Amino acid sequence: MRRFFTLGWLVILCGVLSPRLLGTDYKLTNGDVISGKTVSFSADGVVFSLDIGGFSPQIRWAKLSQEALKELSKDPKAAAFAEAFIDAPTDAKAVEKKAKPITVKPVETRLPHHDKIGFAEAWTTPAALLILIVLYAANLYAAYEIARFRQRPAGLVCGISAILPVLGPLVFLSLHTLDDHGNEGHVTEAGYEPPPLSAAPGAHQGGAAPAAAGLGLAASAKFESTTGGAMTPETFKRGDFTFNRRFVETKFSGFFRVVPTEAEKDLVLVVRTSKSEFIGKRISRVSSTDMHLQLLRGNIEQAVAYDDVTEFQIRHKDAKA
Repeated sequence: MRRFFTLGWLVILCGVLSPRLLGTDYKLTNGDVISGKTVSFSADGVVFSLDIGGFSPQIRWAKLSQEALKELSKDPKAAAFAEAFIDAPTDAKAVEKKAKPITVKPVETRLPHHDKIGFAEAWTTPAALLILIVLYAANLYAAYEIARFRQRPAGLVCGISAILPVLGPLVFLSLHTLDDHGNEGHVTEAGYEPPPLSAAPGAHQGGAAPAAAGLGLAASAKFESTTGGAMTPETFKRGDFTFNRRFVETKFSGFFRVVPTEAEKDLVLVVRTSKSEFIGKRISRVSSTDMHLQLLRGNIEQAVAYDDVTEFQIRHKDAKA
């Protein structure tokens, strides 16, 4: 009887110690199973003593399954490292959140809505007013540019355009361009053509006597008949006159015409410099620094700077120098 009890206690003791003596199965995340006992722990992983003999390489904590981590956490030495990789249990009650009921509140006030808007009411909306302001500003800007282009008083053009939008700028755009003396000329294909012979008299040129009553060539030249009916040449010398664009446009306005008048068709303009003399039948264009003279012979255009000119002369084409 005593042997029977002794044998029973040995069986129980072997059953308790067998897992520690034989080791435990630890499953990895890739499906492999390691059978053995734990030997060492570190933050990088755990090393096992295999049942088949030898030691396993260091197994990282992240490669162990949740069951293996929970089994290792029973060891106080391994629990400090394994618990950080064990998933926290999910609370079913926390997951199932009750949706808050949506309460729809009735709208007490609504913005007025017009199904039909008249033409006049449409222009009182903020967007339409903004468009009108932009168009009105563009109208004034166009009036200012037209005043500069036509050489008209900017205040007058902008003032009339402010009272008569669109119509005011169109009226001034249709007018002729004013010259430096406020007289009307017009633009041709060849360029700017000064006013006709009946225009108002010009201003003083460099302290010289005022221009004759007309700005045209017939009024500025002296048609004093001599024996034979030839005209007396008119000469303008440096020192007596200031040679610039204004002088040329005022004194020789007839030479700007593409088709000269009957009184001017036989006249030529002689331009003398310190080195050369040019005889031209027409002024093709002028600028603030020079003039372009279409020569009588060869139909060549010659540029002459005002600073180089010493003398201008108007004479008959057949007259001798």
